[in-house]
Amino acid sequence: MRRLRLFLSWILRKGSRWSPFVVFTSLVFFLSAIKAQSSQIFIEKVLQEVEDKDLGEAHLWKLLLHAREKGGMKSEIDSSHFFLAPQEHWSPSAELNAFVREIFREHQEITQGRQVSEENRLGCRFPARYQWLQTQLSQKLPQPECPRLENWFRTLRGESLSLVFSSYFLNNPSSTFGHTFVRINKKADADGQRFELLDYGVNFAANPGQANAVMYALRGLFGGFPGTFTTVPYFYKVREYNNAESRDLWEYELNVSQAGVDRMILHVWELGPQYADYWYLTENCSYFMLSLLEIADPKLKLVNLQKKYVIPVDTLKTVYESPGLVRSYKFRPSIRSEFYARVSNLSENEKQMVRELGEARDLALLEPMKDSETRRKILDSLIDYIDFKFPIEVQKESSAAWKFKSQVLQARSQIEAFTPPLKVAEPEYEKPHQSHGSRRWGFGLAQTSSEAEEATELTLSYRFALHDLLDPIRGYPEYAQIHFFDLQASVDKEDRWNLKKFTLFEVVSLSELGLFSKTPSWMLQVGSRELRHQDCLGCEVFSVNGGIGYSFQFLPQTQETHYLGLKVWLEHAYAKIGSWGKRDYLAAGPQLISRWRWSPSNVSLLEAHVRYDQGSSFKNNAELKLSHRFHRGNDRSIQLSGGTRWFEDFASLDLFFLY
Repeated sequence: MRRLRLFLSWILRKGSRWSPFVVFTSLVFFLSAIKAQSSQIFIEKVLQEVEDKDLGEAHLWKLLLHAREKGGMKSEIDSSHFFLAPQEHWSPSAELNAFVREIFREHQEITQGRQVSEENRLGCRFPARYQWLQTQLSQKLPQPECPRLENWFRTLRGESLSLVFSSYFLNNPSSTFGHTFVRINKKADADGQRFELLDYGVNFAANPGQANAVMYALRGLFGGFPGTFTTVPYFYKVREYNNAESRDLWEYELNVSQAGVDRMILHVWELGPQYADYWYLTENCSYFMLSLLEIADPKLKLVNLQKKYVIPVDTLKTVYESPGLVRSYKFRPSIRSEFYARVSNLSENEKQMVRELGEARDLALLEPMKDSETRRKILDSLIDYIDFKFPIEVQKESSAAWKFKSQVLQARSQIEAFTPPLKVAEPEYEKPHQSHGSRRWGFGLAQTSSEAEEATELTLSYRFALHDLLDPIRGYPEYAQIHFFDLQASVDKEDRWNLKKFTLFEVVSLSELGLFSKTPSWMLQVGSRELRHQDCLGCEVFSVNGGIGYSFQFLPQTQETHYLGLKVWLEHAYAKIGSWGKRDYLAAGPQLISRWRWSPSNVSLLEAHVRYDQGSSFKNNAELKLSHRFHRGNDRSIQLSGGTRWFEDFASLDLFFLY
């Protein structure tokens, strides 16, 4: 102010010689200089406060940047638009300093009359960062106007969060291990009613474009796809998982403050235009959901509790076992579960009628049934049957499934009988938070016996993921097997090591053949194994094999299943030692699998196949193997196995530890 008074006095003394325009211009120039200097002083004060409080190293600031120590501090977001500081020597502190300077640079432009669109305003692009910084400073920051952000925030805002687990879907490589996403739960209406389908889901997933299943799996392992964050109404996720893919949903409501919910929503806005490289086994859907929950409640240490490789069910168990975090959980059955629960109350004749109506799509078949209650039960079941069998087609008005469902609904409307609420029992053994650990290691003894020799070996094994038909059943599909990176080695009496088996990937899906489902069972395996026939007993085989057939039960309501199908092997064998060389095999033959679950702790598995080889001097090879596993709790098992091949017998005892 002293400078301004001196300048005004000087103007009054000299002004008689200048034109009014020169006087006005000089005054404006001086005032601008004073204002710029004042703004610079204010910026320096803010930066000094940031440095004094060491805000660049604040825990929540790092979470908002997704910055983690991985051989140096790095962000897990790969989009360049997520950062303001140069990337050459990036750090959270450098990013915060750049953020502060950009705030005031932008504010100066606005005060000078320049237009800055909402998309480019810093407080509108990064509202969670902006609000956090304001709470940490004694100085008041300029407040931007963000109408689009405010409207979006009002649309999504809820009072709590839920972590949702979508059960295993073996027909899609991206969902073989399940899937998790966060749901934003809306506040109940004044009358206390909650409409969950109007909630919003927050999802992170890869964008594979037109990649096929094989390329998805390969590129997903090596970060070959960009992963993006999306927000969609919850009914879309229900339609996708519950209906289209017949996957049950498990919803875990969390104890998170309103401030934490709001902060996470604002951060999701920040992530909307960004991407992170999607890694199938590390930075995947579940990993980033844990990151979002940590932003909602920075006291949580969910990511640090994870192993290096992350599987959805492991992250869910981490959340469930965090003290005080899970408020409650709820089972949302798929349309398949609902349909089978509804037809369970029908007689065999009524079930047969539902199937015939669904296949013929002719309601005239229902005419002989005059009892209105019987007609009501059949039509109710038929509506669910159409949704279950034709989940995609039934959403298209031009499709035959949609037209037939409309006819069924019209026929049902003519019956005044009330449909009682359907109660689907929560599956006793499929709660994902009760599942065994995804990894397994073991050791045991194996013995082989033939006319030529007898051998005893010590075996060691390790499996990265996830579940086989003999494992403890809690938390997993009853008749599915999912293996990834399954390794078994042995050492004999002469201390010679041998790779017995390495399975890179294996899926077995034993879908029961029934009145309403004709889906074939199938299996696929990629890996290598020790060659076990007399062409070469010391050789290794790289193998791609698979099979297709049907599974069935002899006795209804029993925990047993039997599979009969055709299996095909495509193999390349090579000698590890000696001069046997290389050889290719193409083989095929019938396969039988029988599984009995006597109790949750005792499971038996019988496997048999006959294979006819092209390229082998022994054209047919048969193998029979019987295994039984005893479970001690959810993390220890003892397995006894024995069997025969056409030239040798074998037996083994193994101890397995799941973690």
